[in-house]
Amino acid sequence: MPSPSTPSIASPGLRGAVLLLSMGLVLTTAVAVSISVSDHLRQTAINEAVRATESIVVGSMGTETVAAALADPTGPSASGISSRLTEIVTAGQILRIKVWTPDGHIAFSDLAVLRGKQFKVDEDLAASLTGQTSTSFTDGADTENVFERGLASRFLSIYLPIRNTAGQVIGSYEMYEDAGPIEADVTATRRDVVLFVGAMAMALLGLISVAFAGSSRLLTVQNRRLRDQ
Repeated sequence: MPSPSTPSIASPGLRGAVLLLSMGLVLTTAVAVSISVSDHLRQTAINEAVRATESIVVGSMGTETVAAALADPTGPSASGISSRLTEIVTAGQILRIKVWTPDGHIAFSDLAVLRGKQFKVDEDLAASLTGQTSTSFTDGADTENVFERGLASRFLSIYLPIRNTAGQVIGSYEMYEDAGPIEADVTATRRDVVLFVGAMAMALLGLISVAFAGSSRLLTVQNRRLRDQ
């Protein structure tokens, strides 16, 4: 007469493999979630910085004043442009302002030494000259940033197109802000998400371990009863 079947007991090796696999999946999820959340936070902060900067600069300079000055750099509209840019920078939120022409010249700036200098048209400036708002993070290592070094360790560079009354793009603003607060918030958010999900992972692994232990004890009791029968 065949003996009754004996339920198998999960071996310690199997339990360890399941726990390790679960830990790997949860940690991978934690990293993915933290990256996604921090990226959304970074983009939200950038969008808010662009709106605030555009409001400050365009609100102070007007929508047509700089366009008229670019069209006639020696005319009456051009007088006082750089001094007004200096006043904006003095307020503290914006560290530097440059007004670019399509050929890479800096027509106006809060810093006198920059006025009239020409640099290579980079991707961000080129995108702005096509009518797009462009942003980037930089450490100030580019040639054009030689006069920004020391203002901050990391910059958020914001490019805004300048249009004439006909709607044509005839130049671009470039504004620099301190990127430190944004990057600090992103780093803190990423850390908090990893810690939170990590704590949940440890709780989940504890539950799985308890479940394995309970199943193992139950199967041991069942095996003993079957042997006794």
